[in-house]
Amino acid sequence: MTIRRGPKRGTAKNEINNLTKQEAERLGLERKLIYATLLYTGLRKNELASITFGQVFLDDKIPHIYLKAVSAKSRKAAKLPIHPELHKQLKDWLALKTQEGKALPKEKLFQVPAGFDKILNRDLAFAGIEKRDAMDRVIDVHALRHTHATILAEQGVPITVVQQAMRHADLRMTMRYTHTKLESVSDGVSKFPDYLKKDDEDDQAGAVVPC
Repeated sequence: MTIRRGPKRGTAKNEINNLTKQEAERLGLERKLIYATLLYTGLRKNELASITFGQVFLDDKIPHIYLKAVSAKSRKAAKLPIHPELHKQLKDWLALKTQEGKALPKEKLFQVPAGFDKILNRDLAFAGIEKRDAMDRVIDVHALRHTHATILAEQGVPITVVQQAMRHADLRMTMRYTHTKLESVSDGVSKFPDYLKKDDEDDQAGAVVPC
């Protein structure tokens, strides 16, 4: 509703009709679901852009998204489990698109624009999130894939399972996607025995472990 041009530029007084508001709200919902699906599944942007409603199996015993081999970077088909909350959101999205008559099996699940990276930049600016932090780390669409792997690892998921979720052929590549937080390393280091607490006892026992 912000006026973009003229003497009142920057003020939120632009008059828009209800249809325009509804379209903007639907676009906002779709944008949110695109980000959520990238985060929860680890899909790449182009892979998500290829997904149709017919490839989303919400009513299966294990709800999942089927990625065709032709659309995968590895050229290998995959089934990607759907998180319970994402499942709920996609159910609502399917109901909305069905109501609009746009949930046919061959219709795209989401309209992912080619310039989605630039859209993310605008969304970051609108949300007040810095594109680049103090350590020169950058937020982009692919960063959501790194976040997917890192969260799985932080939740104690075995690294070989994280590898399967990321669909990496080489475990070393998966390791590059998992970014351990300083807090996690600190927690691990804190589990060391307290060798300094009893200096006299340590001196008597000779506490260094040979390699």
